[in-house]
Amino acid sequence: MSKSIKLSICFSVGLAIWVAPYPQGISENAWHLLAIFTTTIFMILLQALPMGAATLTGLTLTILTKTMTFDAAFSGYKMLCPG
Repeated sequence: MSKSIKLSICFSVGLAIWVAPYPQGISENAWHLLAIFTTTIFMILLQALPMGAATLTGLTLTILTKTMTFDAAFSGYKMLCPG
């Protein structure tokens, strides 16, 4: 299976979750974060992208869709590199 087909599958799954109605008690941002996380996991499992590229794609999507701020998205990395 080609990488473009694998990527299409990954983003289709994420988009389906993104537009699906979210359950009561879950915020819209949390639901969108689930869609992005699921897309990232699918990219890793299907080997559509290397793990590092898939992770950076997920982080980029969280920022571009305004699901999280830049500081919130990279807060885990700040612990690794204080300063």
